[in-house]
Amino acid sequence: MTGIPQCQGPMFLKSVEPSIFSEDLPWLIGTLAERQARFKFWTRTLDRSKSLQCLLVISYPNHYRDKNKQLKLINTKNVCDDYPRILPVGCTYEDERTSFWKEDHSCLNWLDKQNDGSVLYISFGSWVSPIEETKVKTLALALEALAQPFIWVLGANWRNGLPAGYIKKVSRFGQIVSWAPQLKVLQHKAVRYYLTHCGWNSTVEAIQCQKRMLCYPLAGDQFLNCKYIVQVWRLGIRLSGFEYQDLETGIRNLMKDDTIDKRLGEMKERMMGKEARFRLMNNVATFTDSVLKKL
Repeated sequence: MTGIPQCQGPMFLKSVEPSIFSEDLPWLIGTLAERQARFKFWTRTLDRSKSLQCLLVISYPNHYRDKNKQLKLINTKNVCDDYPRILPVGCTYEDERTSFWKEDHSCLNWLDKQNDGSVLYISFGSWVSPIEETKVKTLALALEALAQPFIWVLGANWRNGLPAGYIKKVSRFGQIVSWAPQLKVLQHKAVRYYLTHCGWNSTVEAIQCQKRMLCYPLAGDQFLNCKYIVQVWRLGIRLSGFEYQDLETGIRNLMKDDTIDKRLGEMKERMMGKEARFRLMNNVATFTDSVLKKL
């Protein structure tokens, strides 16, 4: 097996709730050789996991819509003993996580001066160059035309696509920082929308902080995460591009959705509420007990 689909189109997997397409597969990034290498890496990793007794995952007991399916897939001894027991252990943070990047806290002071629920926060993560120069320029011009208050996390190495004098030109309503204290930004009452790459940690923090999401996945599991955000949980919408019309329509549609805040609250409770935390702690205890029994 090479991991390269023989045909393009929808895929039907019994254990996956949203409908996915071949292009959503997480290893289909880069050249043909790079795709094959990634597929080989993932299959080798899964084969090695068969020898494990438990597999801890940074996920949550109740993030499936179908609780009956949830019980069959998670936290039970698998039908086949060749596979480990899957234990969600969560990744919630009450306070800001330690960051390897130098954070610009001045954006928090800027947020204090903005109206409640008026700001769009934009971040595409840290591990790869997020978007090429042409898309940086397109997004920059759209934000300028939109004149929506925004904070955009954009490293110095990725700013070549910005028009000349752009940062000064938009300073009246926009801030561009190399790295932000993300959880504190998302917790701020001035922030309402989050333009995200749909990385899992960012998705969790958006739910934790109750922010509506504009989704633009770039790589790996982000495509499947986006499917859950948009199709299953209905907590955001997917953008097809960064033109003015894309942003304006996306924000307008999120504004019009009178029930999205209710769904965000329900999702937070399902993933991070008292019952969910109790189950997460039980999963951690199950894992530690299994380790201690082997000592």
